[in-house]
Amino acid sequence: MLAGGAAPPAAAHRCTGDCDASDTVTIQELIQGVRIALGQLQLRVCYPFDVDFDNDVSIDELQVAVSNLFSYCGHGSPPTPTSTRTPTDTPVPVLTPSAVVETPTATPSATAVP
Repeated sequence: MLAGGAAPPAAAHRCTGDCDASDTVTIQELIQGVRIALGQLQLRVCYPFDVDFDNDVSIDELQVAVSNLFSYCGHGSPPTPTSTRTPTDTPVPVLTPSAVVETPTATPSATAVP
């Protein structure tokens, strides 16, 4: 809870586990949530894990955050990353039929030795 016993604003919990309000949950944020649940970090590090405002991070809240990691916080798919590289044409070798050239092979012949 915040100073004076007030809970953080509900808008902060738009996305469970999204500590930086980026509409995504990262592995680092999940680690923070687990550490909060274990008592290794204070809740103030990431209020969005405490969805029910009970000043605690539960397994259920961590499960929702994990789901948000894969579902872009329940708002559809994450934006498709755009490439900053310019595509280049790579020549593809083309196999064309070629005439078969037969190479004569030498056949040993018997020669008479006098």
